[in-house]
This record gives sequence, C-alpha cells and structure tokens, in this order.
Amino acid sequence: MIERVGLQPVSDGEKNRTALDLFWIWFAANLGILGVVFGAMIVSFHEGFWGSVAIAALGSLSFALIGLLSVAGRDAGQPMMALSARVFGNRGNMLMALLNWVNLLGWEAVAVLTGTYAIQAALSPLVLVRCHWLMDVCGGLFLVVFLVLALYGYPIVVRLQKWVAYVFGVLTLVILIAFWAHGTSGAPVAAAAGGDWQGGVAAFTLILAGTSISWTMASSDYSRYLSRRVRSRSIVLAVTLGGGIPLFVLLLTGILLGERSSSLLTAANPIQALSAFLPLWMQIPYLIVVIGGLLAEAVLGFYSSGFNLLAMGVRIPRPRTAWIDFFVSFAALLFGLSHPTDFLGALEGFLSLMGVALAAWTGVFLMYEWRVKASEIKVPGAVRLDAFGAFAVATVIGLMFTSTPLLTGPYAKGIFAESNLGVVFALVVAGGLYYVLGHFRFRLEAHSE
Repeated sequence: MIERVGLQPVSDGEKNRTALDLFWIWFAANLGILGVVFGAMIVSFHEGFWGSVAIAALGSLSFALIGLLSVAGRDAGQPMMALSARVFGNRGNMLMALLNWVNLLGWEAVAVLTGTYAIQAALSPLVLVRCHWLMDVCGGLFLVVFLVLALYGYPIVVRLQKWVAYVFGVLTLVILIAFWAHGTSGAPVAAAAGGDWQGGVAAFTLILAGTSISWTMASSDYSRYLSRRVRSRSIVLAVTLGGGIPLFVLLLTGILLGERSSSLLTAANPIQALSAFLPLWMQIPYLIVVIGGLLAEAVLGFYSSGFNLLAMGVRIPRPRTAWIDFFVSFAALLFGLSHPTDFLGALEGFLSLMGVALAAWTGVFLMYEWRVKASEIKVPGAVRLDAFGAFAVATVIGLMFTSTPLLTGPYAKGIFAESNLGVVFALVVAGGLYYVLGHFRFRLEAHSE
C-alpha cells in the first residue's frame, strides 16, 4: 500500500517503531562502495596510516549528529522539513527545502552514475561497453527501481533496509575481505607518515560533508514513527552505530587500497579502478554488492526529497513527487555520461560546497533543539530572521574559508588553503549566532506578551 502521509504529524497509533529500526536504516544506507573511495581520498592528504584511521573513526562517529536530530522526529512525529519550518518560518524554510532537495538530487545522481559505472566495469571486456545507449538504459533501470520502492513509503523503506543490511552486509564483508587479501599486498606507494593538522582537518571535513552532514536535513524522516517510549540515548546510539560501523570498515578498506595504488585517487571511473583489486572470479559478486549498497542509499534520497518539494509549496501528493526526482535524475545521468570528467574532483567540490550550507542549517537546528523543545508547536511566521540570518552569515563565512575545484574563498589561503574549515566554521558560527539572536527574540516575545 502506498504511503499517503505528507508533512502532517504521524498519529500516536502509528508510532510503533523501535531504535533498532533506525540502526538497520542507517546501517544499510552506509554500505555503498563509495565509502571505499572516500577512504582513498583520506590517503591523498598524506596523514600516514594511523592518522588516516583516526580521521576515519572521527568521521564515522559524526553520525551522532543525525542521532541527535532524530530525537526531534520522535517527539513531533513529522519530517525534518516540517520541523525546519518552525525554526526558519514557512517562507524562510522554502530555501532550506530547496537546498536539501538539490543536495539529495546530487546524491541520487551520484548513486545512479556509480551504478552505471559498475555495469560498465562488468561489461568492459565486451564490445557492449561501447554502446552508450546501453549505459543510459542501465541508469534508467536503476532509477525505475528506486522510484517504485520510494513510492510505497516508510514501511517498505524499513523492510528494504533490513533486508539489504542482512544480505548485502554479508556480501560486502566478503568483498572487503577479498580487497584486503588481494589488493593490499605489497609496499605502500603513498606517504606512510607525516602530514600536518591542515591536511587532517581537510580530510575530516570532507568525510563529514560527504556522510553525516549530507543526511542531517532528513534525520527525522526516519524517526517520526518511533514510539514515544524510545529513549533519546537509544536513538542517538542506534543511529551512531548503525551509520558509523559500516562506514568505518569501508573507509579503512579505502585507506589500505589507496596507500598501495595512486591510480585509485585519479580514476575517472573509481568503481572500475576498484575492481582491479579483486580476482577475476569476484567481478560479478562485486557488481552485485555495488548495486545493493547503492539501492539502500538512493531509496532514502528518493523518499526524503519528496518532503522537500512539499515544503517548497509543490501541491501534489508525496508519492508523486518521486516522479519529479526521476526525470531530473535521469537528465543528470545523461549529462554525466555524455560529459565524463574527474569523478573524485567533481564529487569533492560538490560535497564541500553543499556541506557548508548543510552544516549551517544543522548548527541552527541543533541550537533550536537545545533552547526550545521541538514538541512545542508554534505557528511560524513568514521568515524567522534570527534563524535565517544566522544561517546566511554562517554559510557566507564558511564559503570564505572553503577551497574546492569549483570555488575558492578569499580567506582559503595560507594555513586555511588546504584545511577546508568551512564546514566546521559554518556549524559552529550558525549555532553560536543563532543563540545570540534567538536570545533577543525570545526576550522581545516575552516582553510583548
């Protein structure tokens, strides 16, 4: 049965999920093989093996941010974009919804393009790989599967994530063992030691922007069905472990592989480059694992993006919003396949820029949760200037200290040239500034009453 629930609260009778459901949702969402690519990216900052492992661990633990934000979903029973309107106002929240919609569309395009790369890697020994239309058809089939699963809503999403976690979790572990056994022999070619704090911070912020921060604006979408009896600490722990465990293992694998092959860091098709680390007989199982991991990740993106369209004022039922994503993502896929470029460079630039704005939103919302209970329903105004102002200022400051292939801020120089502190600055500045501005607004509201 197709889920019809939109931005309105879930009734208490439907709030019957447990923290374990959240564990499986985020566990499955982080089984994507792109985690190995992120691990290889860490190596490019030359922090040495143990430094890279520490960065991977800290990046994995950052899923605690999603856990903290998920508590609001249990309390209010609404998607994150509905809760965001309480902070930014109805009209102010439209920009936040647009921002996250673009973010999710980007990840959907990355997932579909990566899946198409997997098909290309499997067919590379055949003449069929020269048929560009075949790649387009494969990408379209991925999108159709994502669309159908997203149409049926939360119950199907939870069942799918559990199934993917069980089956593809085991298969992914088998592939990773093969990577470790077959691909990590020989001496490292990357720097085994050294590095500095700028490189470490840059690597950490890249992982932060590409993993947990990219999901913060969808956190309560998957916790709104939680029973009110579920404790807050259980929610935070379930999400942190569910997202962090598989991500850390994948990042560690990428670190081991990246230290032994510089080609992985510059490959236009990283999925095909990864297949070179496996014996020939593992190519098909590897393809299956890639597709399975992408399935769990992309379905969450398709499902959550509909709430963003509703928050932007699109007056259609949530299931139909998935069709909009389908056509936009397919257009992005066709463009990506017809204009091949440096995959890692483009991905890093996209994550860094989007991560700054998403971090600013996260800082504001976390401060709101600390100061005002999300369960206190208030009628939002058109634009909450304190929240919107804190978000805008923090985003600008973050971009000024961000250096990417797409944009370089005026202060991304000297010690900040490679550190990419924009994400961290945006998170901290947004929360602190909203605290100050919100303090004055709360005093004015109390005085007017």
